[in-house]
Amino acid sequence: MLIIRPSFEHLGAVALLPVVCAFGVAVFALMTRVLAHREDPWAMQLQTAFWGAVVCGILLFFGNGTGSDLIDPVWPDTRGFAMTLGVGIAASVSGMFAVYAYRDAPASTLAPLQYFEIVCATFFGWFIFGEFPDALTWTGIAIIIASGLFILWRERQVARRRAVEEPLVNP
Repeated sequence: MLIIRPSFEHLGAVALLPVVCAFGVAVFALMTRVLAHREDPWAMQLQTAFWGAVVCGILLFFGNGTGSDLIDPVWPDTRGFAMTLGVGIAASVSGMFAVYAYRDAPASTLAPLQYFEIVCATFFGWFIFGEFPDALTWTGIAIIIASGLFILWRERQVARRRAVEEPLVNP
C-alpha cells in the first residue's frame, strides 16, 4: 500500500484495481510453483494466454460503446501497440523461464530473484515514463525486500535444523 497508494478520493473504486492485480499475480505465482513440476511449460503458457484472451475479449465486448474510460476499447497508437506487443513477448518468455526455474530449484532459492523485478520496474518507470519513486515508495520497497530476505533467512535456518535432526530421527 505504501508503493501503490490507491487514491479513493480521485479514482473511486478503480483505486482497488492494483490491489486486485497484486492478488492475482500472487495466486498466479503460487499456481506456477505448484504446477511446474507436473505440467508442460508450453501448455501452461498457452493456457495463460488463452484465458487472458478470453477475459479481455469479454471485457472488450461488453465495454464497447459504453463510453466508460475504464472498459471502452480504444485502439492504441503505433507506440502503444509496440509497447503492448513488447510486454506480451516479455511476459511469455519470462513465464516460460519461471516454469523451468520452479522445476529445477526450490521456491526459497528463487524468491530473492523476484526482487529484481522491483529494480527493473523502477528503471523502466524512470526510463520510459520519467517517474522515479519518492521516499514513501522507497520505504515500501525496503519493507518488501526486508520481509523477503527475512523469510529466506528463516527458511534456510529451518532447512538446516531439519538436516541436523533428520539423521537422528531416521537411523
